[in-house]
Amino acid sequence: MKIGLILVVFLFQSLSAFACLFAKQYKLFPVGINNDNIVFIETHIYRAEDISKNDKERNTLKIKWEIKTYISIYNKSQDLISKTEIDDSEIKGDSYVQLLKTSYAKGLFQIESLYPNLDHFTAEYLSFCDYQKKCKRLEIQHDSLNKKDTFKYKKQDFNVKLPSNKNDEESDTFTGDLSAYFLNSIRVYKTKHLELVIGHLATGHEVSMGWITDNPKNKSNESGDPIHEAKPYDPDFEFKELHIPVYQEPIMHHGYGFDLFIVKN
Repeated sequence: MKIGLILVVFLFQSLSAFACLFAKQYKLFPVGINNDNIVFIETHIYRAEDISKNDKERNTLKIKWEIKTYISIYNKSQDLISKTEIDDSEIKGDSYVQLLKTSYAKGLFQIESLYPNLDHFTAEYLSFCDYQKKCKRLEIQHDSLNKKDTFKYKKQDFNVKLPSNKNDEESDTFTGDLSAYFLNSIRVYKTKHLELVIGHLATGHEVSMGWITDNPKNKSNESGDPIHEAKPYDPDFEFKELHIPVYQEPIMHHGYGFDLFIVKN
Protein backbone atom coordinates (compact mmCIF):
# COMPACT_ATOMS: atom_id res chain seq x y z
CA MET A 1 0.00 0.00 0.00
CA LYS A 2 2.81 2.41 0.93
CA ILE A 3 4.61 1.73 -2.37
CA GLY A 4 1.37 2.33 -4.28
CA LEU A 5 0.82 5.61 -2.46
CA ILE A 6 4.36 6.74 -3.25
CA LEU A 7 3.84 5.93 -6.92
CA VAL A 8 0.59 7.89 -7.02
CA VAL A 9 2.20 10.92 -5.38
CA PHE A 10 5.17 10.75 -7.75
CA LEU A 11 2.89 10.51 -10.78
CA PHE A 12 0.82 13.46 -9.58
CA GLN A 13 3.92 15.59 -9.06
CA SER A 14 5.28 14.68 -12.48
CA LEU A 15 2.03 15.51 -14.23
CA SER A 16 1.72 18.79 -12.30
CA ALA A 17 5.25 19.79 -13.26
CA PHE A 18 4.55 18.91 -16.88
CA ALA A 19 1.42 21.05 -16.95
CA CYS A 20 3.21 24.07 -15.43
CA LEU A 21 5.48 24.47 -18.45
CA PHE A 22 2.72 24.53 -21.05
CA ALA A 23 1.96 28.00 -22.42
CA LYS A 24 0.92 29.79 -25.60
CA GLN A 25 1.94 33.17 -26.96
CA TYR A 26 0.88 34.88 -30.20
CA LYS A 27 3.01 37.76 -31.47
CA LEU A 28 2.75 40.28 -34.30
CA PHE A 29 5.85 41.94 -35.77
CA PRO A 30 4.93 44.66 -38.28
CA VAL A 31 7.13 45.05 -41.34
CA GLY A 32 5.38 47.66 -43.47
CA ILE A 33 2.38 48.96 -45.41
CA ASN A 34 1.37 47.58 -48.80
CA ASN A 35 -1.72 48.84 -50.64
CA ASP A 36 -2.91 50.46 -47.41
CA ASN A 37 -2.77 47.12 -45.56
CA ILE A 38 -0.33 46.10 -42.84
CA VAL A 39 2.14 43.29 -43.48
CA PHE A 40 3.16 41.36 -40.35
CA ILE A 41 5.42 38.50 -39.46
CA GLU A 42 3.12 36.60 -37.11
CA THR A 43 4.39 33.95 -34.70
CA HIS A 44 2.55 31.33 -32.66
CA ILE A 45 4.85 30.28 -29.83
CA TYR A 46 4.25 27.17 -27.73
CA ARG A 47 6.14 26.21 -24.58
CA ALA A 48 6.24 22.61 -23.34
CA GLU A 49 8.44 20.14 -21.49
CA ASP A 50 11.29 18.53 -23.37
CA ILE A 51 10.27 14.98 -22.52
CA SER A 52 13.23 13.43 -24.32
CA LYS A 53 15.59 14.87 -21.70
CA ASN A 54 13.44 13.89 -18.76
CA ASP A 55 12.67 10.20 -19.18
CA LYS A 56 15.19 9.35 -16.44
CA GLU A 57 15.16 12.63 -14.51
CA ARG A 58 11.54 13.64 -14.16
CA ASN A 59 12.25 16.17 -11.42
CA THR A 60 14.56 18.20 -13.69
CA LEU A 61 12.35 20.21 -16.02
CA LYS A 62 13.71 21.13 -19.43
CA ILE A 63 11.94 23.49 -21.78
CA LYS A 64 11.30 23.31 -25.50
CA TRP A 65 9.65 25.89 -27.73
CA GLU A 66 7.82 25.48 -31.01
CA ILE A 67 7.40 28.54 -33.22
CA LYS A 68 5.03 28.58 -36.17
CA THR A 69 5.67 31.59 -38.39
CA TYR A 70 3.29 33.24 -40.85
CA ILE A 71 3.17 36.18 -43.21
CA SER A 72 -0.11 37.87 -42.28
CA ILE A 73 -1.92 40.76 -43.89
CA TYR A 74 -4.35 42.87 -41.84
CA ASN A 75 -6.28 45.98 -42.75
CA LYS A 76 -6.10 49.02 -40.50
CA SER A 77 -9.36 48.00 -38.83
CA GLN A 78 -7.64 44.86 -37.45
CA ASP A 79 -9.34 42.44 -39.84
CA LEU A 80 -7.23 39.53 -41.05
CA ILE A 81 -7.03 39.42 -44.84
CA SER A 82 -4.61 36.55 -45.39
CA LYS A 83 -2.19 34.32 -43.48
CA THR A 84 0.44 32.06 -45.02
CA GLU A 85 2.57 29.68 -42.95
CA ILE A 86 6.26 29.86 -43.83
CA ASP A 87 8.04 28.00 -41.02
CA ASP A 88 7.55 25.54 -38.14
CA SER A 89 10.61 24.95 -35.97
CA GLU A 90 11.64 23.95 -32.43
CA ILE A 91 14.36 24.98 -30.01
CA LYS A 92 15.31 23.64 -26.58
CA GLY A 93 16.30 25.76 -23.62
CA ASP A 94 15.05 28.71 -21.60
CA SER A 95 15.19 31.21 -24.46
CA TYR A 96 13.49 31.16 -27.85
CA VAL A 97 15.04 34.41 -29.12
CA GLN A 98 17.56 32.82 -31.49
CA LEU A 99 14.85 30.74 -33.18
CA LEU A 100 12.60 33.80 -33.34
CA LYS A 101 15.37 35.77 -35.07
CA THR A 102 15.79 32.99 -37.64
CA SER A 103 12.03 32.78 -38.25
CA TYR A 104 11.78 36.55 -38.54
CA ALA A 105 14.63 36.65 -41.07
CA LYS A 106 12.87 34.01 -43.21
CA GLY A 107 9.67 36.02 -43.14
CA LEU A 108 11.43 39.30 -43.90
CA PHE A 109 13.22 37.82 -46.91
CA GLN A 110 9.94 36.62 -48.40
CA ILE A 111 8.11 39.86 -47.65
CA GLU A 112 10.82 41.96 -49.30
CA SER A 113 10.56 39.75 -52.40
CA LEU A 114 6.76 39.88 -52.49
CA TYR A 115 6.37 43.59 -51.75
CA PRO A 116 9.34 45.54 -53.14
CA ASN A 117 7.61 48.90 -52.67
CA LEU A 118 6.76 48.38 -49.00
CA ASP A 119 6.49 51.44 -46.77
CA HIS A 120 8.58 50.13 -43.87
CA PHE A 121 7.95 50.52 -40.16
CA THR A 122 10.65 51.64 -37.77
CA ALA A 123 10.62 50.43 -34.17
CA GLU A 124 10.21 53.43 -31.84
CA TYR A 125 9.32 52.25 -28.35
CA LEU A 126 9.04 49.22 -26.07
CA SER A 127 8.19 48.99 -22.38
CA PHE A 128 6.83 46.32 -20.06
CA CYS A 129 3.81 46.71 -17.78
CA ASP A 130 4.12 43.68 -15.49
CA TYR A 131 0.48 42.65 -16.01
CA GLN A 132 -1.59 45.75 -15.31
CA LYS A 133 -4.65 47.34 -16.88
CA LYS A 134 -2.93 50.70 -17.27
CA CYS A 135 0.67 51.40 -18.15
CA LYS A 136 2.91 54.29 -19.19
CA ARG A 137 1.38 54.96 -22.60
CA LEU A 138 -1.54 52.59 -22.88
CA GLU A 139 -4.65 51.54 -20.98
CA ILE A 140 -7.01 48.66 -21.76
CA GLN A 141 -10.72 49.04 -21.05
CA HIS A 142 -13.79 46.82 -21.27
CA ASP A 143 -17.25 48.36 -21.32
CA SER A 144 -19.52 45.51 -20.21
CA LEU A 145 -22.69 47.56 -20.74
CA ASN A 146 -21.96 48.34 -24.39
CA LYS A 147 -19.77 45.26 -24.92
CA LYS A 148 -16.84 47.28 -26.21
CA ASP A 149 -13.10 46.78 -25.82
CA THR A 150 -10.81 49.78 -26.21
CA PHE A 151 -7.20 50.88 -26.02
CA LYS A 152 -6.71 54.35 -24.55
CA TYR A 153 -3.68 55.94 -26.20
CA LYS A 154 -2.70 59.61 -26.07
CA LYS A 155 -6.04 60.47 -24.43
CA GLN A 156 -7.96 58.89 -27.31
CA ASP A 157 -10.07 55.70 -27.26
CA PHE A 158 -9.55 53.14 -30.02
CA ASN A 159 -11.81 50.14 -30.51
CA VAL A 160 -10.00 46.79 -30.61
CA LYS A 161 -11.13 43.39 -31.79
CA LEU A 162 -10.13 40.18 -30.10
CA PRO A 163 -9.37 37.39 -32.59
CA SER A 164 -12.61 35.74 -33.67
CA ASN A 165 -11.50 33.36 -36.45
CA LYS A 166 -10.48 30.66 -33.98
CA ASN A 167 -9.04 27.37 -35.13
CA ASP A 168 -9.01 24.15 -33.12
CA GLU A 169 -5.79 24.88 -31.26
CA GLU A 170 -7.09 28.25 -30.05
CA SER A 171 -10.77 27.49 -29.51
CA ASP A 172 -10.55 27.24 -25.71
CA THR A 173 -8.43 30.33 -25.07
CA PHE A 174 -10.23 33.57 -25.91
CA THR A 175 -12.92 34.80 -23.51
CA GLY A 176 -14.38 37.34 -25.93
CA ASP A 177 -13.41 40.54 -24.08
CA LEU A 178 -10.51 42.26 -22.36
CA SER A 179 -11.80 41.90 -18.81
CA ALA A 180 -9.79 38.71 -18.28
CA TYR A 181 -6.48 40.03 -19.61
CA PHE A 182 -3.68 42.32 -18.50
CA LEU A 183 -1.13 44.45 -20.35
CA ASN A 184 2.35 43.01 -20.39
CA SER A 185 4.10 45.11 -23.02
CA ILE A 186 3.63 48.10 -25.30
CA ARG A 187 5.34 48.65 -28.64
CA VAL A 188 5.16 51.64 -30.96
CA TYR A 189 6.16 51.59 -34.64
CA LYS A 190 6.03 54.39 -37.20
CA THR A 191 6.05 54.96 -40.94
CA LYS A 192 6.09 58.35 -42.62
CA HIS A 193 2.31 58.52 -42.41
CA LEU A 194 1.04 56.57 -39.40
CA GLU A 195 1.72 55.19 -35.96
CA LEU A 196 1.10 51.56 -35.03
CA VAL A 197 0.66 50.64 -31.35
CA ILE A 198 0.77 47.01 -30.20
CA GLY A 199 -0.31 45.87 -26.76
CA HIS A 200 0.48 42.36 -25.57
CA LEU A 201 -2.41 41.02 -23.48
CA ALA A 202 -1.81 38.10 -21.14
CA THR A 203 -3.12 36.00 -18.32
CA GLY A 204 -1.83 33.02 -16.39
CA HIS A 205 -1.43 31.18 -13.11
CA GLU A 206 0.19 34.03 -11.16
CA VAL A 207 -2.62 36.44 -12.02
CA SER A 208 -5.41 33.96 -11.28
CA MET A 209 -3.84 33.16 -7.89
CA GLY A 210 -3.62 36.83 -6.98
CA TRP A 211 0.18 36.81 -6.77
CA ILE A 212 0.50 40.02 -8.81
CA THR A 213 -1.14 43.27 -7.69
CA ASP A 214 -1.02 46.90 -8.78
CA ASN A 215 -2.06 48.02 -5.29
CA PRO A 216 1.00 48.64 -3.06
CA LYS A 217 -1.13 47.94 0.04
CA ASN A 218 -1.62 44.35 -1.10
CA LYS A 219 2.08 43.65 -1.50
CA SER A 220 3.41 41.15 1.01
CA ASN A 221 6.55 41.87 3.02
CA GLU A 222 6.72 38.42 4.55
CA SER A 223 9.47 36.08 3.44
CA GLY A 224 8.19 33.33 1.16
CA ASP A 225 4.91 35.03 0.25
CA PRO A 226 4.73 35.26 -3.57
CA ILE A 227 2.55 38.40 -3.77
CA HIS A 228 4.43 41.30 -5.38
CA GLU A 229 3.57 44.76 -6.63
CA ALA A 230 3.35 45.13 -10.41
CA LYS A 231 5.55 47.91 -11.73
CA PRO A 232 6.27 49.07 -15.29
CA TYR A 233 9.86 48.71 -16.43
CA ASP A 234 12.00 49.35 -19.49
CA PRO A 235 13.90 46.63 -21.38
CA ASP A 236 17.59 46.13 -20.73
CA PHE A 237 18.31 46.70 -24.44
CA GLU A 238 17.70 49.51 -26.93
CA PHE A 239 14.67 48.39 -28.93
CA LYS A 240 15.20 51.07 -31.60
CA GLU A 241 18.73 49.86 -32.24
CA LEU A 242 17.98 46.15 -32.70
CA HIS A 243 19.00 44.95 -36.16
CA ILE A 244 16.26 42.32 -35.91
CA PRO A 245 13.52 43.90 -33.71
CA VAL A 246 12.39 40.80 -31.81
CA TYR A 247 12.66 39.84 -28.15
CA GLN A 248 11.32 37.28 -25.67
CA GLU A 249 7.99 38.30 -24.18
CA PRO A 250 7.62 37.33 -20.50
CA ILE A 251 5.14 34.51 -19.96
CA MET A 252 3.53 33.02 -16.85
CA HIS A 253 2.90 29.44 -15.75
CA HIS A 254 -0.06 28.14 -17.75
CA GLY A 255 0.42 31.44 -19.56
CA TYR A 256 -1.55 32.69 -22.53
CA GLY A 257 -0.86 35.92 -24.38
CA PHE A 258 -1.60 37.64 -27.68
CA ASP A 259 -1.01 40.95 -29.45
CA LEU A 260 -3.63 43.51 -30.41
CA PHE A 261 -2.88 46.61 -32.46
CA ILE A 262 -4.33 50.02 -33.21
CA VAL A 263 -3.49 52.53 -35.93
CA LYS A 264 -3.16 56.24 -35.28
CA ASN A 265 -2.92 58.40 -38.41
